[in-house]
Amino acid sequence: MPHIPLELRQAPFVTENGASVPAPRLFVRADFLSPRGQRIRYRTIVDTGSPYSFIPHKLACQIRWSSLGRQLIIGVRPTAVTWFGVPCEMGELEVELADPRSLVRTNPLRVVAKVASQPAQGFLEEFAVLGLNFVLDNHAWQELDATGPTFTGSLLVP
Repeated sequence: MPHIPLELRQAPFVTENGASVPAPRLFVRADFLSPRGQRIRYRTIVDTGSPYSFIPHKLACQIRWSSLGRQLIIGVRPTAVTWFGVPCEMGELEVELADPRSLVRTNPLRVVAKVASQPAQGFLEEFAVLGLNFVLDNHAWQELDATGPTFTGSLLVP
């Protein structure tokens, strides 16, 4: 079972009153697969607070993915698929996660994601997001330990 490290990075936000309110994010080394099977590395966040994964347009243009639809239906009411106002399609694709130190790599893992249909503004284009559905779909185990002097975290994927 590959043990893939998560790297904690924090954006150093400060309020207008001078209070430090850093925004933590968990990054993972992720290689998405191109139509020719080549690995495309992209800055990727693991965010289990997000129900779905997200693939920015810049990455979507370089990788192999298949559309699952442009609307989500809750009850009988269809809703357009969007991510922070960016039009999307639900798509299915594969990603490989890697440990940059040991070079251990997972087999290709399934990702069901909101795939941007057009470029997003600002930071939304900079990162792919692996949401809670990614962890559940791949039967992964996420470990986080902030009890010691340094943070450690990892994903264990069968």
